[in-house]
Amino acid sequence: MNMNPTSPRRILVTLACGLVVATAACGSDDSADALPPAACDAYATIGAAMFGDPSGVPDAVVTLTSEAPESLEEAATTYGAAFDAMMSGDESALESDEFTAASEELGAAVYDSCESAAHLDVSGIDYGFEGLPESIDAGRVAIEFTNDTTMDEPHELVLMRKVDGVTETAAELLELPEDELMSKIVPAAVVFADDKDGTGVALVDLEPGNYVAVCMIPTKGDSAPHAMNGMIADVVVA
Repeated sequence: MNMNPTSPRRILVTLACGLVVATAACGSDDSADALPPAACDAYATIGAAMFGDPSGVPDAVVTLTSEAPESLEEAATTYGAAFDAMMSGDESALESDEFTAASEELGAAVYDSCESAAHLDVSGIDYGFEGLPESIDAGRVAIEFTNDTTMDEPHELVLMRKVDGVTETAAELLELPEDELMSKIVPAAVVFADDKDGTGVALVDLEPGNYVAVCMIPTKGDSAPHAMNGMIADVVVA
């Protein structure tokens, strides 16, 4: 493989109710921690901007912090401020303990209360994805990603859509030179879980197509991406 392993935070800067699928009703939550639809949309916009136009992030941060319930106001403010800082070039903004805690608190509320076509409860193990289905319904998808490492390794789930007409499997794509690989895929979502038992949540709008899920974090000891040790999967969104 010719693609250099990349740290989870560098990917962001550079690219600037069951184990499978639950119904959208599972995202309904009437508790005090429930996020209103506007806050859910803002959370999804912030995530989508990491792989597209980041110009919408400031407005989305304002919406998220203003629409979050009082119980989540501090977490939403910390979360939003970190993304504002990252968009201004502070690559360390998403690496603080304060951000991690705020992200987990806010992510839990997103997963529990934001409506979506599918809810995925996925675990990252050494080395693979557990609970990631082979097929997902198109539309808004909530992904809760938990780090179940036994080797004190951080994990990530990077979801990339294959360009129409691409027939290579996920494993075959990773054997390509980086320039050729990036011409065949479109990044769609990323979820991090740096520490054991840590969680991350993505709320992403997925269009139909063939996708690749990978973890590109370097393995301790030999620096090979986790994907090369089996943390890779093909996923169909239909």
